[in-house]
Amino acid sequence: MCIRKNMSASSANRREMLGQELFLIRFPILTDNLLLDGPVKSGLLLQSEVLDIYHYKYATIKPQLPFRTEPRQNIRTKGTINFTIPDVRELLKASTFSDPVAVRKLLWCIQVQKEAEGKLAALGFYVRCSGSSASWMCQTTTELRLLPWKTETVPIKRGSWIQVSRRDHCSWGYEKYISVEDLLDPAKGYANPSDFSLRLQAQVTAELPAGIE
Repeated sequence: MCIRKNMSASSANRREMLGQELFLIRFPILTDNLLLDGPVKSGLLLQSEVLDIYHYKYATIKPQLPFRTEPRQNIRTKGTINFTIPDVRELLKASTFSDPVAVRKLLWCIQVQKEAEGKLAALGFYVRCSGSSASWMCQTTTELRLLPWKTETVPIKRGSWIQVSRRDHCSWGYEKYISVEDLLDPAKGYANPSDFSLRLQAQVTAELPAGIE
């Protein structure tokens, strides 16, 4: 992902690219070998974070951590992400993310943002994925759906077969899923005319990933 952004693959840049998604990863429940060979060796974690994780794993009094610590409850092969945007006009000023959903021990979320400007402006609709190890790969089928508020309007559904890799990139989708003009047109019926809220959905079906226990 850093390479695609013309950034060096330094630990600082990897942290910047992950952003808040870094704290969705369950580093504290990794085995010591995975922790040391992955995020510790790569420099993804700060030294203070590594110390806090080991205190959490082995100390009687456990510190508060910014990372998720609950055990995984399932290894579902399929998952549905539902995302309602309160006012799509505000969304068009900055990208935003849904809450994550776990599928095959990976965390998936919807990302939406405005792409281009003027008459070329469009809604970018993507699925993002994050894994807990430094190197993993997973084959996935996704379908990205726009669910209109007007009942007679046909939902938009677009899907693809993708192969994902942490070392390659972690987001996929459509830069121009729908034009902003069509999205905001009340006659089209995509956004709620009373508050411009928008309903999006992503269906994710994943094969067993390689590189994750």
